[in-house]
Parts: sequence; structure tokens; C-alpha cells
Amino acid sequence: MAHSRDTRISDDDRRIAADELRAAQAQGRLTLTEYDERLTKVGTATTYGDISKLFTDLPVAAGQNPGRPSRAPKWVRIVWTWWIVTLVINLLVWALVFFQFSDDVHFWPIWLLIPTIAIAAVTYKSASTHREKQDRRQIPNWRR
Repeated sequence: MAHSRDTRISDDDRRIAADELRAAQAQGRLTLTEYDERLTKVGTATTYGDISKLFTDLPVAAGQNPGRPSRAPKWVRIVWTWWIVTLVINLLVWALVFFQFSDDVHFWPIWLLIPTIAIAAVTYKSASTHREKQDRRQIPNWRR
């Protein structure tokens, strides 16, 4: 959810801002004096506009890069792992039957394409929604 610059900040926002300043100071982007001054201003800031002024000359932290690919939800990885195992087993059984009997054997694993497409559609939508939520969570409101 996007906030206007006049929206009041929470204690969590102040903590996240302090952590980001701490990381900038550890990287050598801020001197100890600048870090102390900005940390004091974070403690007294009341709106997103107040806090965003403290970060205008600092780059977005590496963990907050919106272009970074995010992992799919755990349930998606589990579903795909089990589905791929199922596909491989079916293909192996078909191959054993095909090579054991020299006559024409119908390629029945083709019917597994229908559930594969359905699973792909559901997990794609879920993964993209998950990615959007992660991106919103990673970038502090004063950086948007």
C-alpha cells in the first residue's frame, strides 16, 4: 500500500530506517557524525516525508533491490517437485513397455500435459502474486 509523504510513520518504520542507516554507515557511505545526526532525525521523524529526506543521497540497499528475482512460495516448489517425479515415472514406465513390446504402443503420457498446463497456470499466478508482495515488503515506504 502506497503512503503519501504526510502519512505518519510507525516505530517499525523508524527501526527499519535505523537499520538501513546502520548498513550505510557500515559500508562507509556515512561518516560516524552523519550517521549520528541522521539517526537522531529518524527518532524524531513523524511522517514519511521527514524520513525520506534522510535517504535521498543513499542508494537502495542490496536486499531491497526490486529487480532481484524472488523465490516461489514453498508450496509451489513442492507441487512441482512431486509433479516432475510423477512425469518421470510415467515416462520410464512407458519407455519400458515400448521397448519390451515391439508393436505400436500408444504414447499415453501425453495425457499428462493437461494437468501440467493447469498446474503451470495456477502456480504462475500464485508466484507472480507472491513476487509482488515480496517486492512491496522489501522496499520501505519512504523509498517508493
